[in-house]
Amino acid sequence: MVNKNAVVCAIINDGCILMVSRPENPHHYGMPGGKVEENETPKQAIVREIAEETGIDIHPATLNLILCKQVPSRREPGVIYTTFCYATNYGGMVYDLKSPEGLLLQWTPPYGIVRPPYAYYNSFVYQALCDSDIVKRE
Repeated sequence: MVNKNAVVCAIINDGCILMVSRPENPHHYGMPGGKVEENETPKQAIVREIAEETGIDIHPATLNLILCKQVPSRREPGVIYTTFCYATNYGGMVYDLKSPEGLLLQWTPPYGIVRPPYAYYNSFVYQALCDSDIVKRE
């Protein structure tokens, strides 16, 4: 088995979570995130990924680690990702956001992140958000 690191972040504004379309399937959404690059900490990686995917500049001090979970890769046989899940509140303009990568951005209620068309892997993040009282379970 090969171990790699990945990051994901629930960006929350007014009780909703920012979702980003996936490059390989614009009908499936996930929270901003991706792989941790060499010589990069998980916090540095999520700050970079958020900026790349949403155009939002997040200060690392505002990120709260809510979960660290090992997840087998669906695309890379024999690879296990240690996924660092963060949450942060966003107080900026929510309607003028444009993804520098051309991805679709959508605000959704917390329970919406675990329903179609959202990717199945969001369920463990939703659980951690509810367990930490960051969002209310619905």
